[in-house]
Amino acid sequence: MFRSLQFQPRIITIFCKDASNHRATNIINYLKPFETAKKLDIEIHDQFPTREQLQYMSQIDSKLLNKQINNLNTLLKLRPHEPPFNESIKDAINQGVWNHEDGTLWVDWEKQKMGDSLKSIESEIKET
Repeated sequence: MFRSLQFQPRIITIFCKDASNHRATNIINYLKPFETAKKLDIEIHDQFPTREQLQYMSQIDSKLLNKQINNLNTLLKLRPHEPPFNESIKDAINQGVWNHEDGTLWVDWEKQKMGDSLKSIESEIKET
């Protein structure tokens, strides 16, 4: 089983309200050749991260996460089923939790990397 897991593509998750916004589109277009080569698997989420995902992301780069998500420390104390968890990023924007309408966060779970722009992903993901 371990041998088969070794050859699985790394998962990059992109959190955004809409995949057609310019930041998300630029990141997706940059990652597409890696996905085609089966080195990465791109997941696009328009749902607010789960509490567990948010905790993990906070460990990676809390400063960046605080820039995009208001009241991060308060959110991390909420129960996993409470809003804004399990809600859309659009709802989180309306609630004032997700800061920017076109805000986009990408996460490389395996390499523990995270960013919010094309420049950040280009510097982190050159070769896989």
